[in-house]
Amino acid sequence: MVGAQLRGKPDRWRKVLQKLQNADLDRIRQIFPEYSHPDLLRAIDVSMEALDDDLRGLYLDFALFPEDCPIPEPQFS
Repeated sequence: MVGAQLRGKPDRWRKVLQKLQNADLDRIRQIFPEYSHPDLLRAIDVSMEALDDDLRGLYLDFALFPEDCPIPEPQFS
């Protein structure tokens, strides 16, 4: 996702790096307290924030399971 922000625009490296470094990890940890890869979540968060509202809405439409809904284990088999 971060790579897509940079594709064809190498001048964005510094801005994207700054956003990654300043991502709100406490907020992310509150949402996903047991997740063991916070840097991945940071990259996703920064990428989502970079989208305009319409594109963010379209991206979220791809979600397979509603928020706050248990995901059945067989989905990961």
